[in-house]
Amino acid sequence: MTITLSALQKQRRDSAANWTAENPTLLAGEIGIESDTGYWKVGDGSTAWTSLAYISGLGAEIPVSRLADGVAGQIIQTDTAGTGVEWSSTANLPLGSASAPAYRFQGDTNTGIYSPGADQVAISTNGTGRLFVDASGRVLVGVSSTSGQQTGARHVFNDGSGSAFTGVSVGNPGGGLNNTDLNITAWSGSGANYFTSKFRQIGDGSLTFHTQASSSADGAGTTTERLRLDSSGRLGLGTSSPTAKFQIGSYSATVPSLTSNSGAVISTTDVGNTQINIGTDPGSPYGGWIQMRDTIANVARPILLNPLGGSVGIGTTAPNVDLEVTTSGGGTIRAARSSAPSNYIQFDADGTNGTLRTSGASTNLLFSTNGAERARIDTSGRLLVGTSSSVSIGGGTAINQIFSNSNGEFVSLHLGFNASAGASPVLALSRSRNTSYGSYTVVQSGDSLGRIRFTGDDGSDYNSIAALIEAQVDGTPGNNDMPGRLVFSTTADGASSPTERMRIDSSGRVGIGATTVTGYSSNIVHLHGSTGAELHITTGGTGTAQADGLTLYVRDTDGTAGLQMRENNALTFGTNDQERARIDSSGRLLVGTSSLAAHVRAAFRGNSFGSGVNSTVYMMRDAANPTTGQTLGVIAFTDSNEGIGAEIVVQADAAWGSNDYPGRIVLSTTADGASSPTERMRIDNLGRVGVNCTPASFARLHIQSDSDSYYPLVVDDVKTGTASATAVYFRRNAALVGTITTTNAATAYNTTSDYRLKENVVPLTGAIDRVNQLQVHRFNFIADPDKTVDGFIAHEAQAVVPECATGTKDEVDDDGNPVYQGIDQSKLVPLLTAALQEALAEIESLKARVTALEP
Repeated sequence: MTITLSALQKQRRDSAANWTAENPTLLAGEIGIESDTGYWKVGDGSTAWTSLAYISGLGAEIPVSRLADGVAGQIIQTDTAGTGVEWSSTANLPLGSASAPAYRFQGDTNTGIYSPGADQVAISTNGTGRLFVDASGRVLVGVSSTSGQQTGARHVFNDGSGSAFTGVSVGNPGGGLNNTDLNITAWSGSGANYFTSKFRQIGDGSLTFHTQASSSADGAGTTTERLRLDSSGRLGLGTSSPTAKFQIGSYSATVPSLTSNSGAVISTTDVGNTQINIGTDPGSPYGGWIQMRDTIANVARPILLNPLGGSVGIGTTAPNVDLEVTTSGGGTIRAARSSAPSNYIQFDADGTNGTLRTSGASTNLLFSTNGAERARIDTSGRLLVGTSSSVSIGGGTAINQIFSNSNGEFVSLHLGFNASAGASPVLALSRSRNTSYGSYTVVQSGDSLGRIRFTGDDGSDYNSIAALIEAQVDGTPGNNDMPGRLVFSTTADGASSPTERMRIDSSGRVGIGATTVTGYSSNIVHLHGSTGAELHITTGGTGTAQADGLTLYVRDTDGTAGLQMRENNALTFGTNDQERARIDSSGRLLVGTSSLAAHVRAAFRGNSFGSGVNSTVYMMRDAANPTTGQTLGVIAFTDSNEGIGAEIVVQADAAWGSNDYPGRIVLSTTADGASSPTERMRIDNLGRVGVNCTPASFARLHIQSDSDSYYPLVVDDVKTGTASATAVYFRRNAALVGTITTTNAATAYNTTSDYRLKENVVPLTGAIDRVNQLQVHRFNFIADPDKTVDGFIAHEAQAVVPECATGTKDEVDDDGNPVYQGIDQSKLVPLLTAALQEALAEIESLKARVTALEP
């Protein structure tokens, strides 16, 4: 059902003087109009009248007539006569100027957009043009026209003031793909103080850099190429045709010097009195050279080769490691002690092996930094880091042991691998049931494949285990089939051994507190607690206390499960990386929106799945094809004690089938003194409405009263005055056919009778004969046997005046039920009136004849 409401919007109007004197604060969006000036303002809910700005662009009031709807993209503007408004697809604005732009901003009349001439547009600030787009589409910033080096430039950016300027311009003097220049210019405004540099994009894909000595005027002199990056990525300095990745043009080769950088092709600026020079010398014995020097003491300084990594080769042109020494018989690097004891450490490489060795049959191999031992391989082959002797750890003596005794250090094992792709570092722990290395016996389900133990000093040793990570076989292994699980254990306070806390089984399922992972999915997290389970999520912003963050829990006391936001914030739900619903901090359910000003408990915002944007809530019965009267959904209105005051119930109004879903809505309320609701109204599947009853098959609206205290229908017109008012309209196919009107004292039942609705109007004759055909009876209705009345039988009267009766004599419906006739006795009035007129005429005639016969 569609309800149309008409509303009248009013604005506050007063004189300018009264507005200023009262100085009110308008509501947000409220319009205030100065009735004597035509100016107006729009309130924001907080700013007083005198501090609000007038709405720009509107002066004296322009009469506005009601406009028809425009089309998409049109605007409203003053018409040509200036007396009204019209729709337009273009806005006609004056050209304006820099100090008075055509399109400007409220409260800032000299900042905006204007046109300085034909086919041009510009932006000004503070009354001065700043950016110009000329008729050629060029963008000019800081200047409105160009000259000199900037002539022909595509875009110019200039921050000049007066005759002096600095600027950037983009041009294409060669046209097409030949040359594209980015010019950088600076000029003092007078004298030989004009400088130009430029980058040029050449048609062959090269990029060049040019400079120009100072000249006396804009455009004077030419630039010279200094550097070129060609299309192959080769960089040339002092040459326009580099053949190497980086090539320097002609230079004078000479030997290195400790007193200057003369002869160097590349020389760095001295930093801390240190300078590096690179050069070549065609004479003997030099070829190419690198020399570090002290620019103050003129002495040599150390040189570092690849201090950040990279290979260095001695005797090879293709080193494969950081430092490679190659000879025909193998490479050797040795650090030796010349005096007793004559120990040494040596790196060897022969045709078969590479060896790091020390002298002495029972000497440890030590590794030191900063003058202190950091690691060693002892005489038993154990690797000891941070200690010079091995200890028992977790019940055994490990072959590799790492220790630290400094608060500023931490014990760690770092496995690294540097590569752009492919392999990565591997820490491999393996287990076989065979006792000989290299021979194989398959392990069995439950076998431990490796453990990582975390131990601490308990005052006597390191054998107490605080935590343990263990890999176990998690199934029956076979060839290229090794199912495994990870088990994580910790030792509780007061316990002497660890207890399993979490496992990841061979299917990837995670069990926390559960040694057997179960669930309805192959990819699950099983969280188990003997007295309940809880997942608590916090952040740095929420804090870490029990009342912080988000909690997912199951309580053992009552079996309750829940998801609870413990912060004073919303709990959101989303799909496809978008929020779809939330429970806000007030406990309101918001679907399709993240905020709502209304005081409601739930809100549903529309979606764009269909042609409209209506919100839809489905109440779905958990079974298909309900039968007549089965409930589809209920909305009940209750208090905290769950007593129902009213409810709306939707039921099947007939049995459902394929594409056949008849339904009805039943509205019920609970009477005073009652404990459950009673049906008061229903709307059936055909749209028939029954109030206090099931609607009759022949009625759209059926109202039933079951008490003498209540009227079935009351039409109450509360208008004042004595004029007649229409209470009910009757229409047929949208045309008015009758009304019920009332005054302060009477009711009239009217049918249309306007002469403009009639044709073929002739006098009614023979009325007395037809009246004589009407049979008037006395009878009682079967439903009221004690009351006798005067009247007609419908089909008898219908034979004389057909329009006075409805229906057909003895009519029945498809089920054999009687369809009773009815009579509108007012339709007999025209016939009775005509008969009376005929009788009166005869009486008058008889009276005349009697008068004529009297003496």
